[in-house]
Amino acid sequence: MNEELVEHGIVVKTENGFAEVELLGNDNCEECSAKLFCKPREDKSRTLKLTNSINLKNGDNVSISIKGRNLIAATLNLYFYPLLILIISIFLGSRIFADYTLSELYSFLFGVAFVVIYYFTLFSFGKKSVTYKPDVIINKI
Repeated sequence: MNEELVEHGIVVKTENGFAEVELLGNDNCEECSAKLFCKPREDKSRTLKLTNSINLKNGDNVSISIKGRNLIAATLNLYFYPLLILIISIFLGSRIFADYTLSELYSFLFGVAFVVIYYFTLFSFGKKSVTYKPDVIINKI
C-alpha cells in the first residue's frame, strides 16, 4: 500500500518535547477512516499530539503525512484484534461456564476481561515497543 494521508495544520502548543497541531478543515474528513488519529473537540476542531522532533514553535504551519499501511495496522490493533479476542473468549467462556446458571453473563464478562487485558497491554507496552513505530513525517511549510 503506497498511499499516503497528508494533512496541513498549525502548531497551537509546544511543551515537554511534544507539539499539539490543530488540523485545518478538509471536506473529506467525514468519510475518512483515519479519524482515529484525530481527536475531535467540542468545537469540531481536530488536533494531533506529536513528538516535536524538528523544533516546532507556536504558530508554525506544518504538513503531516502518514503511510496507508500504518493506518491499517492501527485499525487492526484498535478494532479487529479486540473484536476477535472478544468473540473467541466469549466462546471459550461459554464452554468453561456451561454448568452455571448465569453462563451467558459469565461468558460475556470473561470476554470483556480479555479485551481489557489486551488494551492494557497494548497501551502500556505498545509505547515502548520497537515493532510498531508509525512513519509520521512532519515538515514546516
